Amino acid sequence: MAVLKYLDTATGTYKPLYGPPGPKGDPGPAGPAGGSYLHVQAVPAAVWNITHGLGFYPNVTAVDSTRREVWCETEYPSTTTVRLTFSAALGGEAYLS
Repeated sequence: MAVLKYLDTATGTYKPLYGPPGPKGDPGPAGPAGGSYLHVQAVPAAVWNITHGLGFYPNVTAVDSTRREVWCETEYPSTTTVRLTFSAALGGEAYLS
């Protein structure tokens, strides 16, 4: 890898643009509790109330019983629950992450 240099006009010499790497820093803060959660809605319903226990507001993807992605209204009553509202009753799965 080539070292990038710049011309120091005061001395008329080329100097490295970047210095050597420094020491490794401290680790950053821990992220959310992490993980994912699969909700299976065996009985068709227009509203799915999901208690997931992830401790954060997850991304949600819902699929019907034919495994096609479906659109729904998503609400987050808390960091451990999600409410999905569909235009009609359906069964399927919700993937939370």
